[in-house]
Amino acid sequence: MNQDTIEKLIKKTQLRKKDVDLPKIRALIESAEETIKATKLIPAKEILATTIFENAYKALKQIADAQWLLLGYESRSHDASMEIFKDQNDPTFAHVERFTTIRNDAYYRGYRVTLPQALDLFDFVEKHALQILNGLKEQTK
Repeated sequence: MNQDTIEKLIKKTQLRKKDVDLPKIRALIESAEETIKATKLIPAKEILATTIFENAYKALKQIADAQWLLLGYESRSHDASMEIFKDQNDPTFAHVERFTTIRNDAYYRGYRVTLPQALDLFDFVEKHALQILNGLKEQTK
């Protein structure tokens, strides 16, 4: 992770130094895996789009928080959690910002999440975030 970004987040009190807590990291990993598995069981219907999106986003945030903890930091804001994905050397993770915008629109502005948006996020989590999750599992054995 870019040290300048970390220092900016600390200065804004969105991130703080924290001892590496392997049990907490493992718990976040397990919770993210369970959330992904449970979300697969939700029927892909428009009325359930927000639920699918919320669950997939929750798993993504848990993965981000686990990554921060493994680096020795604790995220104190939603934005700081997602900032870690911007450091990935994969242009695919540029989508995270769009998902955050959709989430914020749904949570704070009353917009509805559409089924294509929900499925797009869930597909992203399954294809890309699970790779990070598996890497985290290896690092915390």
